[in-house]
Amino acid sequence: MSQFFINPSALLFLENKKRIRGEFSSILRNFLRASYTALNHYGGQCKMGRNIREGVVDGFLNVFGTKNAMA
Repeated sequence: MSQFFINPSALLFLENKKRIRGEFSSILRNFLRASYTALNHYGGQCKMGRNIREGVVDGFLNVFGTKNAMA
């Protein structure tokens, strides 16, 4: 899922602009193009089970067959 955030420095683009019909829509379009940032977070999946035969991780998300690297 992508989320878009406005770059605060791009707000300067709209500063002191007149809101005239037609002109404002092009100003807004240019502002949005200059200020958005896409942040993507990709996730995978693995089967959860009680032991290594049933799944890859347990209910606490510990991976079977490895030592917990975060501890």
